[in-house]
Amino acid sequence: KPAIFAGEGNYIKRRIFTNQYLRTNQSIFNWNVRTNVAKIVKRKNGFGNFLSKISLVNSFRVNNRNSSDQDFSWLIPFEYELLDTNQIALDANLRNTLYFNRNSPIYDIQIGQFKNQRKQQLSSGFTIQQNEEYFIRTRWNLSQKLTWTPTVNYQVRGNENELFTFNNYKIKEWEFKNTLSYLQSSALRFNLKYDYSNGFNDSSLSTENAIKHNIAIQSTIKPKDNSSYHASFSFVNIAYDGQSNSN
Repeated sequence: KPAIFAGEGNYIKRRIFTNQYLRTNQSIFNWNVRTNVAKIVKRKNGFGNFLSKISLVNSFRVNNRNSSDQDFSWLIPFEYELLDTNQIALDANLRNTLYFNRNSPIYDIQIGQFKNQRKQQLSSGFTIQQNEEYFIRTRWNLSQKLTWTPTVNYQVRGNENELFTFNNYKIKEWEFKNTLSYLQSSALRFNLKYDYSNGFNDSSLSTENAIKHNIAIQSTIKPKDNSSYHASFSFVNIAYDGQSNSN
């Protein structure tokens, strides 16, 4: 009898071991670059002063396993096709962050991008997970004790399973975060946070929307160097228009 809700059915999983192995070719690429424009620009007046406040962090890592033996394309790790059956496994991460005025005691700005792709090719089918994120974050020291940190974030998360298609999703989400920090002393800090997010499942199986409001009050007390106490209170309101037992 089929289960009423997806993912709630019982099943028996049987593993059969054989002496047949699949040969794969593995290639790994790792790239990490930090750029401080202030050390490159010699003139610090006018436009040169503006450029000297910029710094960049770039990282790119790929771990690629491919079973193709027709050519030597597997030697180039960042050339891959997720839906290719020869693509046995993949773990790729790309991160770029631009900092402006990072060392300033008054304000700084961060603009960043992150992308992650993972794949596992099994005998029962493939599983692909993708995550892509873009954000803008600023820090404003309104006074010596008061700091405001707003953040805007856009994220796309996806999951595709060839066998268990009811677990497929593609969520597009906007997030707006605000944190107001009050530093009474080096031993006492208070944080007031408000987060708003609006997520939409844009998969072919369902169209669901969730709106979330989160208000939190946090405090940290450090009476001694080797001890600290944390307390928090949160109020969370979630409006979800999908089925309560959906995946």
